[in-house]
Amino acid sequence: MHMAAWNTANNKILYADETITDKQIEARDKSIEDAIESPILGFVFNTETVKNEISNLNNVMSQYLDGLNTGTLDPTVAVPEMNKKLETAGFSKVQKEMQKQYDAFMAEAK
Repeated sequence: MHMAAWNTANNKILYADETITDKQIEARDKSIEDAIESPILGFVFNTETVKNEISNLNNVMSQYLDGLNTGTLDPTVAVPEMNKKLETAGFSKVQKEMQKQYDAFMAEAK
């Protein structure tokens, strides 16, 4: 079974193929060490006030996702139609609520 690093969350326990050099492993470890932590880590969107809108958005997406992913829908027609339905379903309300919560999270993090 193949397990990528993101599956295990620990690069050091992964099997290293013989083509991987010590220099490559050192470069990987240095890259991980120097990585900058995202400021959004820890943010969790509370959906309580927009539960109905999220349900409506999921319903709209279920109408279009498979067709767009498989190419059975013409994206030049389907995407604008989908976006219009998403807006009617409450996309802007969810986006505003998420932005409000994110702004409060970032203000508190300072």
